[in-house]
Amino acid sequence: MARPDLNTYGGRLLDEGYAGQVLDLNTHSIFNYRNEGAAGIDFGLFVARGAAADTCKLPGSAADKIVGVSVRHSVGVADISGNVLYLQNAMVPALEIGRIRVVCENGCNPGDPVFVRYAGTGTLGAARSVTVANETVAFTNAEWVSTTAAGGLGVIRILK
Repeated sequence: MARPDLNTYGGRLLDEGYAGQVLDLNTHSIFNYRNEGAAGIDFGLFVARGAAADTCKLPGSAADKIVGVSVRHSVGVADISGNVLYLQNAMVPALEIGRIRVVCENGCNPGDPVFVRYAGTGTLGAARSVTVANETVAFTNAEWVSTTAAGGLGVIRILK
């Protein structure tokens, strides 16, 4: 998770943003789910519908139904390593419709399709092909709206 560094200041006054940050105040929809998985969910990752009502988890297979992207929250509980995550049973705000900042695994351009890595990580990429070896599946309700280098912070738009 990207964190602001408060030890130094100056240089660039404004960072581009952080993973899981809702981009603007245009129309968007955020729904809260309870994290049913044992793994903590970081900001800016795709989450899938859980087994119980109103629950979510990190995607574990191509059959999982993606419900949105975990939204960055200003307060939260840190895990044992000091990382702020949505721990098991925590409420996870998930963006279902709108624009949000996320990390792109392998670079993208505006209009590129969004692919979700479903090996329990929920990370996003703009891969040009979907293969079982890469454990990715297309998320047809979203597209990249930014030009982003591999590993960089980009913007996706989710439509329903």
